[in-house]
Amino acid sequence: MLLRATLKKYLMTVYRPIDKLISVTTFWFLPKWVSPHRLTVLRFILSPVVLLLLIKGLYVWAFTAFVVAALTDAIDGAMARTQNMITEWGKLYDPLADRLLVDIVTGK
Repeated sequence: MLLRATLKKYLMTVYRPIDKLISVTTFWFLPKWVSPHRLTVLRFILSPVVLLLLIKGLYVWAFTAFVVAALTDAIDGAMARTQNMITEWGKLYDPLADRLLVDIVTGK
């Protein structure tokens, strides 16, 4: 049991190779006040926007908002892992924001 908990903690702190690519290509243009938490909150805000655009039949705009929201997911995860900003808040709310966005798009 202790081994499983230790392994899980280790895997949560190790970043993937894609994280390094994201950090090199995107972090330089982000303002200093941008944090993983703020990107997660932005995804919570964009999710109902995507839903509203889908309901209104504005599919190109809905797709655009979805892509922006999906990019915030990639960026906030990479930022948290590469800059050692993993928090309990992020562990709870980031997957929740992801689930909300995916459920809205898939209609669940």
